Amino acid sequence: MWVSLSQGWKLWRDGRFESGPTGFEADDAVAQPALFRHLHEAIRSGRQADFPTRIEVAAQRSDLMFGCYASALRRKVVELPAEASDSLIDELKELGG
Repeated sequence: MWVSLSQGWKLWRDGRFESGPTGFEADDAVAQPALFRHLHEAIRSGRQADFPTRIEVAAQRSDLMFGCYASALRRKVVELPAEASDSLIDELKELGG
């Protein structure tokens, strides 16, 4: 699947594709802030299911990513979902140079 805020979406399946518009403005400078406003409203209202992406899946992947970072930094197994400290990113930056 390919999705663009301002150019619509395409879904390839079995050698064919379906396509359609997205609900955001064609101008990217307007579409991006609209996306984040929509996300903010969905989270505050508790209606994440109304948002066009799967927020809970993104959260799980984020937990997995930060769990991997913490495991590598501390050289031990990290149980998921992991509580990542605010210093985790700073520790990663220090390793990079």
